[in-house]
Amino acid sequence: QWYQRRVRGRQIEAIPSRVELIQYQKRFEELHLQTGQVHTEAKQFYALFNNLSDTKSYLEKHLVRLNSINENFIRSMSDIETGYIFLQQFEQIVEGAKQSRGGIEVRREEAKKHRDSVNDEYLSLVEEGRRYAGVVARFQEECDKTESLVKQARELGIEC
Repeated sequence: QWYQRRVRGRQIEAIPSRVELIQYQKRFEELHLQTGQVHTEAKQFYALFNNLSDTKSYLEKHLVRLNSINENFIRSMSDIETGYIFLQQFEQIVEGAKQSRGGIEVRREEAKKHRDSVNDEYLSLVEEGRRYAGVVARFQEECDKTESLVKQARELGIEC
């Protein structure tokens, strides 16, 4: 009998109290927020890296074009026919730059659409979080009421 009470006592002690559960919940929420912040920061760094990498590649292409134009300009001014060919090549370069810019604009618009959809999802999740917090608060109130009723029942000698 003494052993059984001791075993039961250990089993009861193994169950966390309400205060401990609340502490665990708060700690999990803190860890969740920290994880979210680290994730957001990492995403921002990846986006920055990708943006800077794209900028570098565009600048390198632009530099190659400018160097090519400069070299060909000097060579093409030797006579009229090569000057005419140079102008045609230059027009092709300009057309290529316009197409490249068009591609960039398309990607920019896609990025804007993606940003807007992510923002909408974020706002939806914020609203859901608010609803969740309200439900948790009501649940906590009901738990407090239940504890109060259980305490009153025990005072009256009723086992729950």
